[in-house]
Amino acid sequence: MLVVSGAQQGLDLAAKVFAARIPDNILFEDPTYPGAISLFKARHFIPLDHAGPRIGELQARLADGIRLFYTMPAVHNPTGISYTAARQEAVARLAEAHGVFIIEDSYLSEFADDTRPRFVDIAPEQTIYIKSLSQTTVAGLRLGFMVVPSRLYDRFIHAKYTSDIGSNGLMQKFFDAFVRGGDYQRFLDATAARMQRRKNRLMDLLAPIGALTVAPDQQGGSLWVKSRTGLNLPHVPWAPGRQFSFNPAMENCFRISFMSLDDADFTRALDYLVDILGPMGR
Repeated sequence: MLVVSGAQQGLDLAAKVFAARIPDNILFEDPTYPGAISLFKARHFIPLDHAGPRIGELQARLADGIRLFYTMPAVHNPTGISYTAARQEAVARLAEAHGVFIIEDSYLSEFADDTRPRFVDIAPEQTIYIKSLSQTTVAGLRLGFMVVPSRLYDRFIHAKYTSDIGSNGLMQKFFDAFVRGGDYQRFLDATAARMQRRKNRLMDLLAPIGALTVAPDQQGGSLWVKSRTGLNLPHVPWAPGRQFSFNPAMENCFRISFMSLDDADFTRALDYLVDILGPMGR
């Protein structure tokens, strides 16, 4: 295990360790996290369904020289899906068979509906597990950790030391006390309850708009929305689909986040959505 300054540093260390021709050797889910797209200069993508990547298509891609697969299997960003246990097991076995390393970004896994094993549990010697703590606490807490296969540990330690000597020790002591005292779990429970209330209100607002489609089983603090019409609107309060994918089919999709506001601003945001999306419902 290495302590890192958030998930983005963990991804950066992976990019350094696998630097040679990495854009040609890494496969991404489609859509995926924009920070990973820009960091790894993404070129290769595989679409997702409600359970994860299709195994037949993934097998063909992994047999074609891919060395790394970047994935968010629990509370995926931006779609909010989580892999089924069977699909996750099948992906892990394919990675082992083809000698492919899985970069498992545990983005918001604390808010998944179940506690299925992670890739790092199923195939630890093929998994680079990255966990940010800023996503489940506050953005200013630049702290996280990563678990890497034992045969790669020295290379990751060297890459870490060339980035910085060590992550914030005082913050680590604070977070240790935060976890051991039970405050972290209480905070997660309260956040999960607030997240569900806000999601319900947002879903109630979007449901009557016939031009929009929202999968009901999404998890996390945002919703991935598909539109049947163009959305050329000024000052939109969402992230457009083109930030998460090069696929033209994603052009009319967007991710709308609802947890980075206080309650009063969230209510005002709902009113604003009614104003700009209301005509689509008529």
